[in-house]
Amino acid sequence: MGPIAPRQLGLLFLAALPLACAPAPAQDEDQAALEDQRFQDIMAEVEDLRGLEFLRPVDFKTIDAKGVDDYLSGVLERTGGKARLDFSGDVARHLGLVPADMDLERTLRGMLGQQIAGLYDPPTERFYLALGLHPAIERVTVAHELVHALDDQHFDLGAAMDSRLSNSDWLWAYQAAAEGSATAVHNRWLVNNLGKIGAEGLREVQAQGSRGLEDAPEFLWKPLLGTYLLGASFLVHSESLTRGQTAMPKPGDADRALREPPRSSEQILHPKKYWDDDHVDEPVPVTYRIAPLPDGWRVAGEDVMGELGLARLTEEGDGQGRFEPTGLLQLQFTNPAAAGWGGDRHVLLVKDERRGLVVDLVFDTEKDLEECRAALDKKAAQRGNALADVAALRGLDSSGEMFDVMGPLHLRWTLYTGIDAVQAKELAANVQVHVGARTAKIPAGN
Repeated sequence: MGPIAPRQLGLLFLAALPLACAPAPAQDEDQAALEDQRFQDIMAEVEDLRGLEFLRPVDFKTIDAKGVDDYLSGVLERTGGKARLDFSGDVARHLGLVPADMDLERTLRGMLGQQIAGLYDPPTERFYLALGLHPAIERVTVAHELVHALDDQHFDLGAAMDSRLSNSDWLWAYQAAAEGSATAVHNRWLVNNLGKIGAEGLREVQAQGSRGLEDAPEFLWKPLLGTYLLGASFLVHSESLTRGQTAMPKPGDADRALREPPRSSEQILHPKKYWDDDHVDEPVPVTYRIAPLPDGWRVAGEDVMGELGLARLTEEGDGQGRFEPTGLLQLQFTNPAAAGWGGDRHVLLVKDERRGLVVDLVFDTEKDLEECRAALDKKAAQRGNALADVAALRGLDSSGEMFDVMGPLHLRWTLYTGIDAVQAKELAANVQVHVGARTAKIPAGN
């Protein structure tokens, strides 16, 4: 069995799209198929593997293609609607993470529409299963989603995600812990039930895990997969993706991770920065105060990219890698240039078609800042082309970027389209930044 389960939307990253807003149900008559002894057996196995007991029954509904689309619409609306998605798309285009002409919402819906085999909705405490699934996919999906239901009954997943909507990195870290819990259980459940699933069923499960990802941009598929792969590794205190897919968390570790959740993708990527008292590394808080902006300018949104996001900007290549199901356990989610991340924040300023993106990055050491700056410089031409494409698409004739070292550990990065460098510098001056104190000592040798 490969490491990837059916992509049940679980708890998705992209400007934070967590499980929310229940879709319209499809056919209730299918409910009986899951409420037989087989369904009860899976519930009992999940309880045993997870080490928790269900506090109450889990409501079940089936869902058709329209229900999935309605569900996605509800999630988008609940997490900021079109404005939030436009903000995320603008940021991604300016950073060169997606093509300038990509319709991000359509691409996202297309990917997830094929990925969702089932989902658990915390606000309604209801489990949805897609119609027409292969029996093997259905069984594995039930095992995975019942873990979310079980964890939600004990740790209130929905409230935890809602409280993190303004910080995508913090939300992604929580999602990784939750998906790690479900992935560890369903992987072990699958091993225990290989005889019932069979070789043909296993092939179907693997195929479902790839649907919709082949044509999606790396910006979408990689962090989505990371919640499953890295989340499972995190719970077994390892940076090895292979170990994450073969080991089970120690008793109580998944509980702790959901009760006292990790606060950054850095802690997921480097588990000792969460689990090891001698290496705990909390993110440095970075906050903004926006002074009165020039006439017509407004704030479109703020967010945090984290080490996971910085790694996508500093990795070698064009960041447009295609999903390859055979290479999942060789995926790299960070790199030396991003590993010195200490904290960050970015804000997008908008006037008509013009944009100014201000990014403040804080590092652990001066060497880390220099290493990241060098990696960003290597990709300057690539980003310059991306910015020019954004400008041209919007009928603008200027674009560029600039860097300012604000302190020994603080780098400001400004990207702009539709204005010149002087205007961009004046605009960025209205973004007043405060870098908070560290709440944990940086480990020696980091």
